Amino acid sequence: MRIRQWKHKLKFKMLVLFTTAAVLMLSLLGLFIYQSTKSTLRQDAIKYNTALVQQLTSNLDVYFNNVSTILYTIAGNSETAAALETYDDNYQRQVDSNWFFHALLLSYSQVNPFLEDLIIIRNGRAIYNIAANSNDRFYEFQHAPWFSAAGLGAGKVVFIGPHEHNYYINPLPSGQVVSALIAIYSPFQTSKEPQGHLLADISLAEIQSLINQTGKAARGDLYVLNEKNEVLLQSFSLNEADHTTHVNLNLPERPEESGVFFDAVNGIQSLVIFNSSSTTGWKTAIVIPEATIFESTGKIRWATALVVSISIVIMVALSYVLANAITKPLSRLMATMAQVGRGQYDQEVEVTTQDEIGLLTKEYNKMLRKLDHLVKENYLVAIESKEARYQALRAKFNPHFFNNVLQTIRGLAVLERHSDIEQLIEQLGEMFAYVLYEDEEWVDLEKEMNYLSLYLSSYQWKGSRNFSFKIQADDAAKNVQVPKLLLQPLVENALKHGGRKDGAPLEICVIAIMANDKVKIEVRDNGDGIEPLRLDMLNRHLLGEHTGLDRVGIIHVKERLKLAYDSDAKLEVSSTTGKGTTAAIVIPAITSRK
Repeated sequence: MRIRQWKHKLKFKMLVLFTTAAVLMLSLLGLFIYQSTKSTLRQDAIKYNTALVQQLTSNLDVYFNNVSTILYTIAGNSETAAALETYDDNYQRQVDSNWFFHALLLSYSQVNPFLEDLIIIRNGRAIYNIAANSNDRFYEFQHAPWFSAAGLGAGKVVFIGPHEHNYYINPLPSGQVVSALIAIYSPFQTSKEPQGHLLADISLAEIQSLINQTGKAARGDLYVLNEKNEVLLQSFSLNEADHTTHVNLNLPERPEESGVFFDAVNGIQSLVIFNSSSTTGWKTAIVIPEATIFESTGKIRWATALVVSISIVIMVALSYVLANAITKPLSRLMATMAQVGRGQYDQEVEVTTQDEIGLLTKEYNKMLRKLDHLVKENYLVAIESKEARYQALRAKFNPHFFNNVLQTIRGLAVLERHSDIEQLIEQLGEMFAYVLYEDEEWVDLEKEMNYLSLYLSSYQWKGSRNFSFKIQADDAAKNVQVPKLLLQPLVENALKHGGRKDGAPLEICVIAIMANDKVKIEVRDNGDGIEPLRLDMLNRHLLGEHTGLDRVGIIHVKERLKLAYDSDAKLEVSSTTGKGTTAAIVIPAITSRK
C-alpha cells in the first residue's frame, strides 16, 4: 500500500510539474503572440494614419497656400491701397476703382476653384466683390464675431473657420464658408489703421469633399481644429449620424507640430494622431477607437486560446505517459526493496529499458546478488559474534559481585558471627539462583530491582561502609523488560566512588519512573561527586568520543545498552561537587520479548 501511494504521489508530482510547466510556457507563448499582434497592429495603425493625416494636411495646405498667395499679391499691390485711399474722392473715382477691383479680382478668382468670392472691405463695409451674388453694402463686418476675433496684423493672412455668410443679399449655395482675411496698408501711410481689408470666401463644400475623400481611406474620424482646439471640420466617411462636433481631443495647446497619443474621446478609448498646418495654424487630427484597431485581435485571442488549450491537453497526456514510464520501473524497484527489507535477498528486478533507470536496475540487481552472498556468508558469524560479546560483558560484571560477597563472608567468619553468615548465605543463594540458574537474558525490571536490594543488603554486611539505600519503581514500570544485571555496575560505582570526605553516611537511591512509552531509571548518591574534568571526559566518551576510559564500569553499561537497544536507549551522567552523582538510563517500555 505504501509503495502504491508513493508511486501515485511521485506520478502526481511529475504530472503536476510537467503540466504546470507546459501551461506556463504555452500561456506565456500565447500571451507573447497576442501582445506582439496588438503591438504590430498599433504600430501599423499609427504609421498608416500618421501618413494619412500628413497627406491631408499637405493637401489642404496646397489650397490654403494658393489662397494666401492670392491675398498677399492683391494686398501687396500698391494700386490696391491707392484705390482704397481715394475711393471716396468722387463718383468717377469710385467707378474707376470698381473697374480696377473687378479686373484684379477676376484674374485671381479663376486661379483657385475653391474661391467662392473675393471681397474688398473699406471702413468695415463691402465696396466690391467678384461673385455674382452681391454683398449687402450696409453689412458691418467689424461687428461680426468671426471678423473681430481674427487678430489681424500687418502683412498677415488669417484663416477663419466655417461661419455664416449673411453679408450676401442672395445667399451662396453653400450654407457656410471658410474665409481668409488680410489687412491692406499703403506703403506710404503713417496711420496704424489699414486702408481696408481683403476677404476671401472659400467653398466649404470643396474642402469638406477633400476631407471626406481622405476619410474613406481612414478607419476613424478626421477633424480640423483651430488654435483653441475647437472643431472646425470633420469627415463623414463612416456614419454621419454618429458624428458630432462636440468632442474634446485634449490636443496640446502649445504649438506642437504633430503628436500621437491614446485618450478617451467621448468616453471611448481612442488613438489620436494630429499634425499642424504651417499655413493656417490649424491641426488636422484623426481619431480611431481602440476597439477598431484591435477588432481582429478577438479572433486571434480565441484562436490562441484554442491552440493553447489543445496543446495543454496534449501535454497532459504526454506528461502522464512520461510520468508512468518513469514511475513504473521505480515502483518495481521499491517493491523489491520492501521484500529485501523483509530478508528476501534473492529478488531481482526485470530490466525493461536501456536508459538511466534500466542502468540503475542492472546495478541494483548486482548489488542484491552481492548482498545475498554476503548475508549467507557472514550473517551467522555476525550473530554469534554479537552473542559472544554480550556474554563477555555479563561475565565482566559477575566477578565484582562474587569478590565482594566472599570478602564479606570472610570478615563475618573472623568475627564468629555465625547467624549473620547463615543469613548472608541465604541471601547469596537467592542471588546465585538469579544470576546463575535463570537463563533469561531479559528480565522484568521488578526482578532486577529485587536483585539490587539483595546485592546492597549483602554489601551492608561487609561493615566497612556506612550507607543506606532506597529502591523504588512505578507499578507501570515493574513489568518492563531490561537486560539482566544492567544496573549493578551503576550501583557498584556509587558504592566505590560515592564516598564522602566528611564521613557523613552515604545514601544510594535507585528509582524507576514511567513516562509515556519510556522508562527512566536513576541511580543517585549523595557523595562528593565527580571532578568536572573527569565528568566531561566521561560524557564525551558516552557520546562516542574516544577518551581512554574504556575500563570504566559505566562504559560497559553503555555498550550493553547499544547491543540491546541500538540507538533507542540513552545513558547520561550528571554530578555536582559536594552534592552527589546521578546516572540516568532511558529505555523503551517493552513488556515482552520474543
